[in-house]
Amino acid sequence: MSVRIIVDSASDLTKERADALNLDYMPLKTIFGETEYLDGVTISHKEFYEKLIECGTIPTTSQVSPHDFEAKFKVNSQSDKLNAEIIGRINYMKIRFIYEAGREPKVKKLVDKAKILEHLEEIKGSRDQYILFSRYMEALVAYRKFYGGRDE
Repeated sequence: MSVRIIVDSASDLTKERADALNLDYMPLKTIFGETEYLDGVTISHKEFYEKLIECGTIPTTSQVSPHDFEAKFKVNSQSDKLNAEIIGRINYMKIRFIYEAGREPKVKKLVDKAKILEHLEEIKGSRDQYILFSRYMEALVAYRKFYGGRDE
């Protein structure tokens, strides 16, 4: 299994340094007025500070989007299939959900209502299904936090 490291420009590595270290570089976005720049790609640090003085306004920034990270991940992935180690971790996760649901009625209610075990079964070794499941779980957590859920 090969490993790739993806860094964004907030790591303070220049694109050139990241390339020299064989790291994948993801630039943050910097927006001056209506013009968008890619940090370290379409605007250097020196140019950034020059624009900061010229414009007289503070620029806005945005992090690398999940879509862009996913696209970079897909470019680096060798296959659409998950490796045996990750499949093993998914199987372990199923067992943990079943165990915790058996111990705690509130967990069982969540597992049943959100159909977590069914969604885990749908992965079937597919990288895309695994990513979809991860997004689903993140959405469940965000929903609970948004509506004031707390651990009891």
